[in-house]
Amino acid sequence: MIIIKKNLIFLNFLLSTSAQFLLFYLFLKIIPIGLKPLYFAYFFILILLTYFYDNLKSFTFLVAVMLSIAFYYVAKAWISPNEKYSQFNMIAQQLIVITLSVFLWVQSIYVKNIVNKNENLERRVKELEKINPETGIMNFREFLDRAETIYTAIKRRKENGQLIIIKLADISTGGNLKTSKTLMKLLGEAIIKSIRKNYDIVGIYDSNTFMALLQNTNQFGSEIVINRIKDNISKVSSLNSDELLPDLKFIVKDVDNEFVSFDEIIKSFLNAGE
Repeated sequence: MIIIKKNLIFLNFLLSTSAQFLLFYLFLKIIPIGLKPLYFAYFFILILLTYFYDNLKSFTFLVAVMLSIAFYYVAKAWISPNEKYSQFNMIAQQLIVITLSVFLWVQSIYVKNIVNKNENLERRVKELEKINPETGIMNFREFLDRAETIYTAIKRRKENGQLIIIKLADISTGGNLKTSKTLMKLLGEAIIKSIRKNYDIVGIYDSNTFMALLQNTNQFGSEIVINRIKDNISKVSSLNSDELLPDLKFIVKDVDNEFVSFDEIIKSFLNAGE
């Protein structure tokens, strides 16, 4: 189905391009030299309007110019009936310009839609790059960026925060990779359920380490969150909490005015714990 659609798009492009080449050839052959610069300027303005403004404005401009061209040739035939250009020649000129205008307008819309779709896809890819695909939790770099913003707000409000590092020991040793990814996904979901939504943040450092930044709280608040995490893990039927919880290590760090760097603190704590 995808191959058929791809071939149809290519065929459509080939036919429309061939038709435009034919129309441009006829345009250069039939349109008088004096009118060619005016029509080229019109085509240029039409393309710019279509690309930079909404389609309704460019369509209104297209219709207005098409009607003006029709009135021009009617007036020309009425005022100068004996001119060297025959009535058939004038009709041919009018049809060529109008058809070429419609082709350029449609193609400009098509190109604009492709550009917009590419921009949306690039934006979507950037958003997905911020999220770890295996756990659905923001990656380390995105966590650091948001954590620095939150830390700045905490300092301004003269509040304290808590950084919790949750490390699971040796989840991949002797196991398969799929099980490890599933386990980390379930752990991540349990951690997210344990924090305040749209206020605290959770990130993943590596294949077995999570981080949680809690705003406007103290060690007592950290203990509450840690207990929630353990309770939520216990509620997951597919996890053996009796074996899993002893392998979880929780490291808590105060986030206050003496705090240096999330990157340095996290790495130093993890290196010290290894």
